[in-house]
Amino acid sequence: MKLKGISIIEQHVEKVVLAAFFLVLIFVLVQQLGLIGGPATVRANNKDVPISQAYAEVRELAERKASELSSPDVAGGVPERAPAVLDLYEQSRSAGTGSAQILALGEAQLDLGDAGADGPIVRPETGGSNQNAAFVAITPPQTSRPVSATYGFTLDPVAVQRAGPELQRMLPTAQPFDVRSVSIETRFPAEDFRAMLASPGDGAAGVPDEFWKRRSEILDVVWERQTLIEGGQWSDAVELAPMVGAASVRDELDREGMQNTDLSEILRIEAESRSDIRRPEMYQTISGEPWTWPSAGAEANPALLEQVNTLVNDLRSFRARIDQLIQQNNGDDPRGDDGAPGGGGGDLNPVEQRIVEFDGRATSAVDALNDLGFDEEGRPLDAGDEPVFEEPLLSLAEPDTPEVTLWTHDLGAQPGETYRYRARVRITNPYFGFEDKLPEDARELARQFVVDSAPSEWSDPVEIAPDVMFFVASANPVARNQPIAAGARATLEIFEFFYGYWRRAQVSLSPGDSVEGSVSLPELKTWQISEADNGQIALGDETEVGASRTIRGDGFLVDVVSVPGAPGAAQVFLASSDGTRLISRMAREAETSQRFAEVLANAQLGAAAVPSIPSTDRDDDPDRR
Repeated sequence: MKLKGISIIEQHVEKVVLAAFFLVLIFVLVQQLGLIGGPATVRANNKDVPISQAYAEVRELAERKASELSSPDVAGGVPERAPAVLDLYEQSRSAGTGSAQILALGEAQLDLGDAGADGPIVRPETGGSNQNAAFVAITPPQTSRPVSATYGFTLDPVAVQRAGPELQRMLPTAQPFDVRSVSIETRFPAEDFRAMLASPGDGAAGVPDEFWKRRSEILDVVWERQTLIEGGQWSDAVELAPMVGAASVRDELDREGMQNTDLSEILRIEAESRSDIRRPEMYQTISGEPWTWPSAGAEANPALLEQVNTLVNDLRSFRARIDQLIQQNNGDDPRGDDGAPGGGGGDLNPVEQRIVEFDGRATSAVDALNDLGFDEEGRPLDAGDEPVFEEPLLSLAEPDTPEVTLWTHDLGAQPGETYRYRARVRITNPYFGFEDKLPEDARELARQFVVDSAPSEWSDPVEIAPDVMFFVASANPVARNQPIAAGARATLEIFEFFYGYWRRAQVSLSPGDSVEGSVSLPELKTWQISEADNGQIALGDETEVGASRTIRGDGFLVDVVSVPGAPGAAQVFLASSDGTRLISRMAREAETSQRFAEVLANAQLGAAAVPSIPSTDRDDDPDRR
């Protein structure tokens, strides 16, 4: 039946809408499936990628950006400080061209140059017309020629316990833990290093600041030692291990496959342990003279020290001559208690006149020493406070760091040996981690983790005195009409290093007598040390060392003879205990020996020095090892 008043469109409108919907659906499916014109793409990471790969591309970009954010590297072109908008504005006005770049607040506009996948390629700064400048390998400058000094003291047994077996193997098996060590010091020219980075020379390109600032630091100081051997030759060089208990990254520096994350950790350790790397502390001591850095003594006036030493030796010579003259005068001393001539006023025989003459010379020498500020033994009258080393532990990048002082301590040095030392520094390679930011022909420079300086010159030789020494103070040779060795005598000064100081014994020997004597000791103790499971250390029972000690040298007196053509001179002969060596010494050698003066002064200090009580409190010195 025909519908009245309804058009054909109205009759089939729902079919038209449904057909249009299906046409649109088919078109979308064709586009998505790439059945016409290839697969559909979207824009991701600045490139067109199929929709099926868009998620992977975005994820890869996100991971790379996260890695860059966690890396210590700073992209080239990033300013070290926020731009001063006012300065840029003034720059624009003064230029008159409007060409100065004004950075929008909140959105820095950085010119990254020819950026690669991992950042900008850094172009050499050619320095003007030189268009052929290229990056070159960096070799840090040498350190200065080292200076060294010897030391003797007793280590705190608590510090030894804390340090553990590695240190204990270098020490006596029981207390007192006496040490005879060498400290060595050198200086690294930080100012020259910075200048080298800025202008390596020969037209080479300077190293960009972002490559090395806050990155290139002294990571290790390698010290080498040679020993003087038979024939006056030097042994092969031996590398000193880092101080036991001090932080060190030495074992990490040559490890294969180092990454930027490794650099971040090593730089963190360096910043926290800069003192250990550059200037490790000496272990805590309980007896002996205080430690000072090696150059502290070398900084004194050499001419003044020579003058003082000459006066001290003259004084000893005058007094030794007075003693001899008194013996010739049957033990009679013409001087009164106040030093004025006695014995009946001016009625003095020739020998007594000589005694008074030498006494006057001795008095003049003492006055001259006092005028220079020294006592009779050459010690400063007013030593003042102990010297304090005040160089701050700054980064190599700091302009206020012209040079960096470096030192270490050789506790493996042995008494009786002679050594010399040299040093080299190991510094973070400024190119490391920037391989993808260097031109292709320079990328090999970035693969090495550290760069080493050339070794310094060798230090002057330094001798460690034997643990027992003796010096001839005086001697009476054999009379011409007497049998061999009859009546011969020698007076010896014997020294032994014990409990932080030299201990002194004076003995008079006849031929056949052993070189030995007894010395009185101050109140000396040892302590029982215990350590709990939690690492807490406690002091136990004390043990007295004793009121005296016998010092035994290796040898015995053989003879004392006159020296032909040298009136008053005598030669002393001793033999080693096993009879294999004959030792010859000149009488009165103590008067002119610098070593005798040094050990005598130390022995006089030690005669009344009482050791400190070991400290078990870590809080009194956080860096205490």
